Amino acid sequence: MRVVYYLLLVAVLASSQMHSEAAAQTQGPPTGPSLEKCTCKLQDKATENGARAVNATLCVHTLFRERQWCEITIECLRGGHGPGCPTSPGSGDELAKLYGEHLSQIAKDPVPQSRPILEQGNTNIKLLIEITKKYEQLFSSCIEAYHVKKLPYTPQTSSTDPLACYVDPQGWLTIGFNLPKFKVVFDFGPR
Repeated sequence: MRVVYYLLLVAVLASSQMHSEAAAQTQGPPTGPSLEKCTCKLQDKATENGARAVNATLCVHTLFRERQWCEITIECLRGGHGPGCPTSPGSGDELAKLYGEHLSQIAKDPVPQSRPILEQGNTNIKLLIEITKKYEQLFSSCIEAYHVKKLPYTPQTSSTDPLACYVDPQGWLTIGFNLPKFKVVFDFGPR
C-alpha cells in the first residue's frame, strides 16, 4: 500500500513540475524582485506577489539583480526590540555598520543566491561610505526631513545618481544605493 502511495506522490510531483515548466515557458522570463516586492514598509497598494515584514521599523535590504534575489535583515521590530533599534541614520559610517551587521546575518545562513552579496560585502561597505560623503548635501537633507517629520520629502536627483533617498507620507525614510550589481536599501520606520 505504501508503494502505491509513493508512486502516486511521484506521479503528482512530476506532473506538477512539468506543468510549472510549461507555464514558465509560455509566460516568458520572470520580472524579478523589486523593492516594492521586497520590503519592510507597509504599502498602500499590495502587490500580487512578493514579501514584506509587517512588524519591522528598521530594515536593510540587498537586491541582487543578476540572480533576482533579495536579502532582508530586520534590525529593529516595533516596540524597540533588536540590535539596530538605537541606530539613527546620522552618517554614512552608521549605515556601513548596519550593512556590516546585515552581511553577518546573511553569513550565518548563506544560500547560493546570497554568496555574491557576501563576496562583495567589504567593497559595498566602502562604496556606501564614499557615496554618502560625495552626496553629503543630499544625504543630510533627507536625514533632516526625517527628523523634523517633513512628509513627504523627495529631493531632486538624477536616475544615474548612486544615492537616492526620500521620506514617504507615512514617515518612512528610505536611503537607497545603486551599486554595480546590487541595490542596497535602508528603511527607517516613522519616528
